[in-house]
Amino acid sequence: MFEKINQKLKENNLEVSRINGITISTFHSFCNSYFSEQGKEYELVSNNFIRFSIFKSFENNNAFNYERDYVIQELVPKVENSIRYIKSFGITPEEINVKMTKEDLINKSFLENMNTIKVEEILAFLDYFIIAFQDYEKEKGEKRIDYNDLLKRFQIEYDPLKKHYKYVLVDELQDLNDVEADIARLLGDYLFLVGDRKQSIFGFQGGSLKNFAEFQKLSNLEQLTKGLNYRSYSEILEYSKQYFLKKTHDKNDSNELEDFKSNKGQGGSVKQLIGNNTEDIALKLAIDLASQRKSTAIITRTNDQIIGISRILDAKNVKYTTTASASVSTRAKNSIIDYLKGIFNADEKDVLKALFTPFSGVSLKMAFQIEEKYRKKEININEVKRLAKPFFDRKAAAELNIFNINKLFNETILPISVALDNDYYISAAAILENINQYMDSNELPSFSDMLVYLYTAEDSYESNDKQENLILTTVHKAKGLEFDNVIYIPKKQNNKTSFIDLVTNSIIKQTKGIDVKEELAEESIRVDFVAFTRAKENLFVVTPPALAEDYYIEGLIEKSIAEMEDEPAPFKKKYAEAYSLFVNKEYEAARALLQENDKWLISRINSYFTQLKRYILFIAGHNVRSSKIYKNKGSWDKRSNRKYKLWFKCS
Repeated sequence: MFEKINQKLKENNLEVSRINGITISTFHSFCNSYFSEQGKEYELVSNNFIRFSIFKSFENNNAFNYERDYVIQELVPKVENSIRYIKSFGITPEEINVKMTKEDLINKSFLENMNTIKVEEILAFLDYFIIAFQDYEKEKGEKRIDYNDLLKRFQIEYDPLKKHYKYVLVDELQDLNDVEADIARLLGDYLFLVGDRKQSIFGFQGGSLKNFAEFQKLSNLEQLTKGLNYRSYSEILEYSKQYFLKKTHDKNDSNELEDFKSNKGQGGSVKQLIGNNTEDIALKLAIDLASQRKSTAIITRTNDQIIGISRILDAKNVKYTTTASASVSTRAKNSIIDYLKGIFNADEKDVLKALFTPFSGVSLKMAFQIEEKYRKKEININEVKRLAKPFFDRKAAAELNIFNINKLFNETILPISVALDNDYYISAAAILENINQYMDSNELPSFSDMLVYLYTAEDSYESNDKQENLILTTVHKAKGLEFDNVIYIPKKQNNKTSFIDLVTNSIIKQTKGIDVKEELAEESIRVDFVAFTRAKENLFVVTPPALAEDYYIEGLIEKSIAEMEDEPAPFKKKYAEAYSLFVNKEYEAARALLQENDKWLISRINSYFTQLKRYILFIAGHNVRSSKIYKNKGSWDKRSNRKYKLWFKCS
């Protein structure tokens, strides 16, 4: 922020020294500095700490009958988000009125048509949710705090005699949560507030238009509406304006758009591209536009969309910058964890499974041979150790400490991951970061606890990409940014309320009297508006046919059909496997692999599917060796009295 202000002062020939002595800060960093000046130091806990604590609470209390993987991958992240969201309203576990919340949930569950889950189950989840919330607060203790605690403590402990300002300027007023709004009031005698209701898109963090409205009600408020836009050409602004007016039911927003116009005047273009392969369409267009040496952004609704696009660009070797954290691939994460389990566990199943990972120092062909011979008892474990010597050498040297784990990653996992693909490298880097985080926060680490931590951890890795002409970003990360060309890929939103959302919303309503569902009713429209208005010169909206009409406004957007053919991704597995052998000092095996054909693998795949066919036919009640089968799907076999479906014929 300081650098941006500095740059604007220079552009307008104003003295840079005029900002010396001015405190420029986010709410969180300001509060942190305040406590540091008072000699109070706190350790900020990570999101992974919250997730780990939630999972342990659920597990200790036998909260769910779901599979463990589902609880870890689906429920824990959502509960973590809910706890952070509830805390953004300044709510603690002790303040939750359980009786009133349960009464509200009984009524809501019928209104929301919760057919997939019973009312009793929702009420039971509320109890487990509150216990998990309490357990997290206890485990955190007094010296460890999260970002919401930081604001809440400041709100309670702030002493105006130690730090106070005559003037306080608050930017992005529409994104303030309840606690931040109160801090702004505490800090200054005079407030200068800047905000845009149409850009309120951080409701999931507690950002509320309620606070915006509360400030507007102040009797001594002087309000100015600035409608002149210095970023976009008029064609882009007119489309954005009419789209918003077509969708909104809020008269306040409509009034603010009356004078919405461009300082640049006429120019620019707005186009809609319609097709099923929206990401491929956007990519082809983006690569063409970026080659013109102008900034081009692909803007999406979700981080998952960004991840999918980035993987295609990586495969095509196209340079880009992303504002989103790189995400871990499930495939790569499981492979790395399988290897770690083989290294640190004594279980023979874990060891054999680890041999099939790209880090083992054993070729895939050799891993199959070892596993098959061991299963048939043709060799014993000592012979397995001899055949897979590189792996067992690593295993023998393994110790569960930070130095040893970092050495294992730096010497084996990271180099091989780089050779495999970007997914593997990002996954390896993120997992190592999470392991170090776990080891730092646990005096007596255990491998089983570390595995739980890794499975529940938020898997992302901040990469330091240099600036490129092609940028990938979500709408939320693009806020405040601008690009010559914007390619926006909308996504249909799921408006169904989950049982976790139902519980979260009821807690907030019964504790604070705020109906968050009502607050967030038009946030989707505002997200679209923010995406459109990032474009300076050209806006492209890429939609599937099902969403085409939602974004079409006659006379304001040029519509066309665009389809793409799928392109195969490059294949380089053999070279990566050979490099893995090389890293594990199996030089001759690496050389032999590069000279080998893959007929053995084709044979094994054929054998697998032949066995699979026989198994399916056996289930249908047939002996595949005795007859040929030519049946229609859905026929009945009188001998077995089973209905079966055959999608192939087999002798």
